[in-house]
Amino acid sequence: MSEPGPGDRAQRVFFDAMTKGALPALGDFRHQVSLGPFEIDLARMHPTFQPQGLVLDAGWLYGQFRDEDNNLITCLRKVGGYWTGGLAVLDNQGADELRLTPRMSHAGALEIEATDAAITWRSGVYQPDPSLAFSFTQTLDGCEWRDGDHLQITARLLRPGMQWYDSNPDGGLYALHVQKAEGVALGRRVKGWFGYDFIYHPPHRPWQVGPYPNRLEGAYHTLANEYDDGSVEVGMICYGLEGWTFAIISDGEKLIHCARDVDIDVVRRPDGFPEEILYHFGGVRYRWRADPRGRLVGMMGNYGGAYRGAEGHCQRVGDTRRIVNGQGWIDFFADGRVDDKLVAKLDL
Repeated sequence: MSEPGPGDRAQRVFFDAMTKGALPALGDFRHQVSLGPFEIDLARMHPTFQPQGLVLDAGWLYGQFRDEDNNLITCLRKVGGYWTGGLAVLDNQGADELRLTPRMSHAGALEIEATDAAITWRSGVYQPDPSLAFSFTQTLDGCEWRDGDHLQITARLLRPGMQWYDSNPDGGLYALHVQKAEGVALGRRVKGWFGYDFIYHPPHRPWQVGPYPNRLEGAYHTLANEYDDGSVEVGMICYGLEGWTFAIISDGEKLIHCARDVDIDVVRRPDGFPEEILYHFGGVRYRWRADPRGRLVGMMGNYGGAYRGAEGHCQRVGDTRRIVNGQGWIDFFADGRVDDKLVAKLDL
């Protein structure tokens, strides 16, 4: 690890996180990650798979969809192997932010059916009411997500998968599968994106009580854009503490960016939500801008009230393509973690 030059801003942030203050112990690399693509393998989606000796915390289905009137619908469902939490739905129809809209849905035990061609999670015999039945089927080409009367979504799976691994004793592994989606949500025709992402952690150390949301995570963004020329960009960009920074982006077929050194500038609203964020990494800059009606107000109570997630759009500075179908969920925390990155205006 060489001392960065004066112009290597993002590298300086990473270098300082690794070298300043008390040094880590032998075998401790703080929270710097191994980062890269992976070949999607249905067998490794089964809950019994244990990469690096870690166990499945959960698979997260999370979708961001827009209806024909440009309203946003955000849906989340946690699938922990042979069980699932209920469906959480946030909607900004008739509102200036994304609000939780409680809905009856299946929560509890699941059946899993796995073949060489597909893997399916379903409520099956555990949910006799068809209006609440849940099923999700993933193939190597795409998927189908049905959630009672609330969601009927089909999607195309983009490649490659993208992953990070943190070797710290309380670290984990995260696998991103991005899918381009369309269908019906809450009775409205929609299009958008969703992920079925897998989080692996040491036993008895789930994400909610681990280091990432409670200490390290500052501004973690999932990017998915379709442009007016038919091209796409998908991936994730994260600024965190103790070396936990990374950016990995593909064009739907191959990687175009992969970097561990990330820095940010943040324009923050008075209520703590982000307005704009400029990510610096690998010699490029990506600008995230909040959707005017994209604040995830319905999730503000998470993590001691520090969470200020939002929807928006993110694109490389200087890219002239127009986004025709995009999502830009960002996990953001307003408890002082990024206060040294606050600016009044972005310098573009």
